[in-house]
Amino acid sequence: MEENHMILDAPPQAYLTTFEESDCFYLSGSPSTWTNEVSVYDLDTKQIQAIYEVIRLRELEENWDSYGSPPLKVETINKSIALIKNVPMEDLPVPHVIPTADGGIQFEWGGIRGLEIEVTQNGEIEYLKCENGEPVEESSIERFTQLDSLLRWVSPV
Repeated sequence: MEENHMILDAPPQAYLTTFEESDCFYLSGSPSTWTNEVSVYDLDTKQIQAIYEVIRLRELEENWDSYGSPPLKVETINKSIALIKNVPMEDLPVPHVIPTADGGIQFEWGGIRGLEIEVTQNGEIEYLKCENGEPVEESSIERFTQLDSLLRWVSPV
């Protein structure tokens, strides 16, 4: 196995055919993982899709946006995956997953009420709530338990 491969460990699900088409991802049915593996066991399809988008960002190299932006750190990717694993997405669409120019990863849910959650390069998690395109509140997230109230903000009523 090449060093840059990532292994996804998950039960079979409809969306997973996308992972199987890539030579960088591998699947098994076990909930336990080894080095360089990401367990998506017991996650829903939306969470798996968001994790897939995060993992794809590993391919970004130095100056990926032609403005000198750094590649993403493994720690930023890992913390982003941990965040997605803690986001209950039953009532939400899959977030837009966007690399930031300063080496972070941003998750966006839009609509009349919008939410942006960013995992910064130094491991902090920050959020911005918007209503009708205008900022309403921004702060940092100290614990994943804070995600529930934030996600209710954008959940359809």
